[in-house]
Amino acid sequence: MPDAVRDVVLESFLARQAEEGPGLAAASDLLTLWPLPELGGGPPTRYIAQYQCTGVLRLPDGSIGPV
Repeated sequence: MPDAVRDVVLESFLARQAEEGPGLAAASDLLTLWPLPELGGGPPTRYIAQYQCTGVLRLPDGSIGPV
């Protein structure tokens, strides 16, 4: 991608998400995460997230839990 049209902030954000996403999924028994490949390479902009629960809600202690 030419430097004139690169969005360095977006690229940095996407790279960080690509690094942190697998760790989040590995630490969860509810989430499986698959990054979708980008045509031009680079960090993914889209993911498929599969949750092993009907839904989630905010619990009284402020945490998020499965339903």
